[in-house]
Amino acid sequence: MKRFRVRLIIGLALMQVTAAITAMGQNGADWPQWRGPNRDGISKETGLLKQWPAGGPPLVWKAKGAGAGYSSMAVSNGRLCTMGLRGDREFVVALDVVTGKEAWATPHGRAFRNDRGDGPRGTPTVDGNKLYALGGNGDLSCLDASTGRVLWTQNILSKFGGANPRWGLSESPLVVGDKLLVTPGGPGASIVALNKNDGSLIWKSQSDGAGYSSGITVDAGGTTQVVFFTSTRAVGLDLRDGKLR
Repeated sequence: MKRFRVRLIIGLALMQVTAAITAMGQNGADWPQWRGPNRDGISKETGLLKQWPAGGPPLVWKAKGAGAGYSSMAVSNGRLCTMGLRGDREFVVALDVVTGKEAWATPHGRAFRNDRGDGPRGTPTVDGNKLYALGGNGDLSCLDASTGRVLWTQNILSKFGGANPRWGLSESPLVVGDKLLVTPGGPGASIVALNKNDGSLIWKSQSDGAGYSSGITVDAGGTTQVVFFTSTRAVGLDLRDGKLR
């Protein structure tokens, strides 16, 4: 079978996605969230080309119209998932990896606009058959990854009293076990852990404003921590209860 490597070209006015075949073998591994499976930017793929052919990689397909914004791609179960601004709405969009055709597009919150560029700033996170997306204005949605159907949605700024930072929420949701972690930046709710199945609150912690960053997990001293940059500092919280480590 052919293995697809995906080269992404993203324009602010109109997102364009270009795919190229660069290797042969079995299907490549999924890249289901920002910076890959472990959020470390490391791919375990092997047999990659050390340099492109003189004429460049052969073009497989090209797709336009995903929308304006700064969202990157999550690749899972044969879909490229991203976000973009279309008109006055942000959308979560899924494209077929093989053909580049749009599989589904789901409206997702109102448009975020400012003088540094309009549209969403985060990348969707795919966890099993669910997809989680956070828009520039704080709209957080859980979608069926196969169909784009909305399973639940909420605005984390409104719910937790946060203030949108100057350039908009720029976060890719973090999923760890049954928890979905995001940064509303509200009083007593700088960082919150939600139940990934229904969006209900598990814990909330700290009172920092939101930064322009996405959380990661760190195992230290026998404890799993979640580490975030807020507007003022870096913090490590106990995954179990949100206590400051």
